[in-house]
Amino acid sequence: MIDICKLIDVAIEERHIDAIYAELSIRTPSILSKLPINSYAVLRSSSKPQKTALIRVQSKSKVILVNTKKHNKLCGLRPKDVKQTAFIDSLLNEDILITTAIGPAGTGKTTLAMAYAMDRYLNENKHVYLTKSTTLIGKSRAFGPIPGDVQEKFAPHIASYKIVLKKLLGDASVNYIKLLEEKQAVEYLPLEYVRGCTFEDCTFILDEVQNLNWHELKSLASRMGQNTKLILLGDPDQIDTRQGISDTGVYNMVNSKGFKESKLTSCIYLEQQYRGPIPQIITLIDRELDSSK
Repeated sequence: MIDICKLIDVAIEERHIDAIYAELSIRTPSILSKLPINSYAVLRSSSKPQKTALIRVQSKSKVILVNTKKHNKLCGLRPKDVKQTAFIDSLLNEDILITTAIGPAGTGKTTLAMAYAMDRYLNENKHVYLTKSTTLIGKSRAFGPIPGDVQEKFAPHIASYKIVLKKLLGDASVNYIKLLEEKQAVEYLPLEYVRGCTFEDCTFILDEVQNLNWHELKSLASRMGQNTKLILLGDPDQIDTRQGISDTGVYNMVNSKGFKESKLTSCIYLEQQYRGPIPQIITLIDRELDSSK
C-alpha cells in the first residue's frame, strides 16, 4: 500500500473550518505539517462532525480550500466521492504536471483520467497519448511471439482505453473515435517505443504503473516536454511482475523527498469501488490472504 497518497480525515476546531471558507486558505495546522505538497485532507469540525472542508496542502505553511462546486463536472462526469473530487482537482490544476492515482480496480482512475484528457482535447486541442505496461498476468513482456505489426501486437493492451472512450463519448461514437485515431489526436503507444521521443502540448496517461521499476518509469517520465500533463495510474495490489511493492518505480517515486516537496506533483489514493460488488469482494479477500502470509 502507498499510504502517503491516502486522503486523511482530521478533526480540528470549528473556527478553522469557518476561517478556511471565509478566507479560502489558512495557515497549515501542525497536524498537517508533515504532509507532502499537493496532498489532500478532509478537515472535520471536532464539535460538529458533519461540518467539513476538503483542502490541498499548497505549502508547508498554507493549505487552501478545494472548490468542490467548480470541479463538479468533467466531460459529463461528476465525482462520486471526496477522493475522486481530489483527483479531479489535481487533474485540473495547471501547476501540477504529474498526477498519480493509486487504488483498486473499479475506483474510477482510468475513467476520470480519460474524461480529463478528452475535455482537454475538446477545449484546448491537447493531443492524448495512452500507454500501459505490456506485462501480462503471470507472464513476461508479451510483444515477441504475437503475430502482426506493433499496433496489432499492442491492441489487446489498449482495449480498456477504447472501452472507456466509448463510455465517455456514447455508443454512437465509434466513427468519431476512429477519426480521432486517424487524426492522431488520440494515439496508443507501446511503452517500449517511447525512448527518444519528446511529448509536448499533450495529455499522457500511463496505466498499470505498478508493473514498472524505477528505470522504466524514469525512461517514460523524462520524455515529457512543455505543456504536458503526465497521469500515472496503478493498483499496488495487482503487480504482475515478480517485484514487491517497495521495488516498484511508483512507490519509490511518491516516497521520494523530491516528489513530496515538489509543487509539480500530486498523489491520490482512490478506495471506493464502483464497478460492481465482485471487485470489492475480491479486493477484501486478496488483502485478507496477503495479511495472513
